[in-house]
Amino acid sequence: MSWTENGDIVSDDAEYTFTVVTDRALVANFAIQTFAITATASPEEGGTVTGAGTYNYNQAATLNATPSEGYEFANWTENGDVVSTDAEYAFTVTSDRTLVANFAIQTFTIAATASPDEGGTVTGAGTYNYNQAATLNATPTDGYEFANWTENGDVVSADAEYTFTVVTDRTLVANFAIQTFTVTATASPEEGGTVTGAGAYDYNQTATLKATPSEGYEFTNWSEDESIVSTDPEYSFNVTTDRTLTANFDLVDGINEIGTPEVFIFPNPAQDFIYIKTSDISHKKVVIQIHNSIGQSVMLKETVMDRELLPLNISALKPGLYYITVRFENRIVSKTIILQ
Repeated sequence: MSWTENGDIVSDDAEYTFTVVTDRALVANFAIQTFAITATASPEEGGTVTGAGTYNYNQAATLNATPSEGYEFANWTENGDVVSTDAEYAFTVTSDRTLVANFAIQTFTIAATASPDEGGTVTGAGTYNYNQAATLNATPTDGYEFANWTENGDVVSADAEYTFTVVTDRTLVANFAIQTFTVTATASPEEGGTVTGAGAYDYNQTATLKATPSEGYEFTNWSEDESIVSTDPEYSFNVTTDRTLTANFDLVDGINEIGTPEVFIFPNPAQDFIYIKTSDISHKKVVIQIHNSIGQSVMLKETVMDRELLPLNISALKPGLYYITVRFENRIVSKTIILQ
C-alpha cells in the first residue's frame, strides 16, 4: 500500500507519522493481493500440466494434468500430501502454492491360456509396464503339438515362443493339436498276401493291422527295422510315433507235389554259412534268392543241385531277419532265417 497527497506518494508505510503544521488531505491506497501458483510434473516425462501462474486473492484457479503415452495420472500433491486425485484440480487462491502432478507408468495384464487344457502349458502371463517386452512360451504335452497363438480368434503367431511389446491388456490362447502319425504296412513278398489297417492315427489311438496270406502262402510274422514285433496275423498297438511294418509271408512247403523229397535249410540262427539239404539230387538248375525284412532282394544265386548238401556263403549279409526262397524245377521252398 501507499499514502498519497494530491496524487503524490508521501509514504509506503502503512503507519505514517508526521507533524501537523497545516491542513492535509491524505489517501491510503490499497491493491488486491496476488499469489503465485506453481505446478510441475513428476516424473517430467510422465505428462504435462497447465494452469500455473499468478492469481488474485480469492480468484479460482484450475490446473490440468495430461499424461504422456504410457503413463496415467495418479494425484496432485502439495508438500508431499495428496490434495486431489482428479486430473483437473480447481481451487480458490488465497496464498502461494506449489503443486505436483504425479504420474505413474501404465501397467497392463497379459493373460494366456492353453486350448485344450490338456494340450500343453503356457508361461509368461502377468502384469507388464507399458512398452515392456513380454515373452510367452507354449509347451505341448505328450501326444500334442503346438499350433499357434490366437487373440479374439485371430492368429497372431505361429511360434511357440511369442515376444511382443506391451501397450494394452491382452488375452491370448496357445492352441495345441493332437499329434497324428502314419502307420505303413506292406506285404513281403508282395504276392504273399494282403494287409489292412495302415493309415493315419491320433496319438495313443489303437491301430490293428491284419495280414491275410494268399493261396499257397502262410503268414510268418510282422517285422519293423529288421526286428520281429509280432507273430500274430492280427497285430494291435497304441500309436505314439510313425511306424513302418512288414507282414512277412512264406510259401507253404511241398505245395506243388505230394510226396516229393524234403528240403532242409540250416542252421537257424546262422552266421557265415547256411546249408540246403535234399535227397533230390537232380543235377538241374536251382535259383536261390534272399530278401531282407523289408522285402529288398540282397542275394540272387543260380547253381546246380549236384550234391545232397549245398553250402551258401552269407558272410556279406548283416545280422537280422531274412527270407530265403529256393526254386527247384518242380517246387519252391521258402524259409525265414536269422543271421547273427
